[in-house]
Amino acid sequence: SASESSQGTLDFLDEETQKIVLAIASQVLIPDENERMHSAIIAHRKAIVEWKKSESKNDGNRWQARNAPQPPYLVGSIADESIPRACHIIDALIKAMEPLGCKLTDSLSFIVSGETVSISFSESQDKLEHVPTKDENRQLLEYEERRKKYSYASKPQIRKYDYKFNGRLSLTINGEKTFRDCKSYRLEERLGDVLIELYIAAENLKRQRLAREEAERKRQEEEKRKEERRERYNKEVDNTVALANEARDYDIACQIRAYIAAYKSSH
Repeated sequence: SASESSQGTLDFLDEETQKIVLAIASQVLIPDENERMHSAIIAHRKAIVEWKKSESKNDGNRWQARNAPQPPYLVGSIADESIPRACHIIDALIKAMEPLGCKLTDSLSFIVSGETVSISFSESQDKLEHVPTKDENRQLLEYEERRKKYSYASKPQIRKYDYKFNGRLSLTINGEKTFRDCKSYRLEERLGDVLIELYIAAENLKRQRLAREEAERKRQEEEKRKEERRERYNKEVDNTVALANEARDYDIACQIRAYIAAYKSSH
């Protein structure tokens, strides 16, 4: 449910909208596991399955593996077993927010008040002593045999520790506000607060966008003023050159008239 500490943060919304958002935030629930998920989430989960199929085909082909596309959203940042849970969280949020006019994009970002707000998931990992595999033990044995014959034998690089996902998820909104599983609550219990933070993030994005647009408008105005100054300067230069040419023509004309007058008087 939405915490009281969050309730003073929606001042940028009109009073009626604030009440509606807070009322919905106080009632966000994880949908039943058998309930059909949002269509964008279903499509994304299918995309994950397809990506994993193509990855398994490319395992033996290093060149293809290097040039493979980036993994879909959620893959790699959390354990495969945690992806359904993350999807249920997104599903709960969008189903609560759609009546407010919000939408979910194909990449599972939220359109809130016309702004695109992204959420990312990460999962804590436990550090465990690495147990050498059968292949690694074979490499070590071969190394020991080589070392008896050659002093320059190189020891195989085998890691000391393994890092294993432990199921504790974190949810971060636009790379800024983070909610984490902890001893006192799980993410599912903070969905109301997450919903409110999505609105706050959208407002921050809107302010940043308007600031950029204003800066761009001022830049264009300044560029226009500079162009106008350049045009005025060029026009003044052109006028000055034209005037100088006229003055020079006038001098020549005066000299010719004076010469003609002198010529006539002498003849």
